[in-house]
Amino acid sequence: MRALREAVVLMLVAAVPAALAVAFHPGLADRARAGLEPGAVRLAEVRDWHAEVLWIDGRSAEEFARDHIPGALPLEEARFSEQLGAIVAAWQPGRRIVVYCGSLSCATSKTLAQQLRDAGFADVHHLHGGWEAWQAAAR
Repeated sequence: MRALREAVVLMLVAAVPAALAVAFHPGLADRARAGLEPGAVRLAEVRDWHAEVLWIDGRSAEEFARDHIPGALPLEEARFSEQLGAIVAAWQPGRRIVVYCGSLSCATSKTLAQQLRDAGFADVHHLHGGWEAWQAAAR
């Protein structure tokens, strides 16, 4: 019984500060006001980073072959394990990763970003608006 009580106390000690940080973190509030879900980033924000970004194109091989963000690497959900090696080879510590797919309604970039996080990459985002946002900014 004592062990259970200690475990509950430890969980509360960890959970309370974490909940407060999430509730009052200014960056999270800004993202919520901007209409962005966690992990999403707008193209203007990426450009403000002034850092080298590793772009990952989550669209089909055919779409990637037609056109893609310069320097982007392809990563299809069905070929994740097969294509991951090229991403590992291109990534450098401290380099941010931004995954994009076709449009705002496409959820592939969000899924792939999570898979990359699960594979051990820390600074991974998905592009709000996807390829359509990139094309609109190029006009």
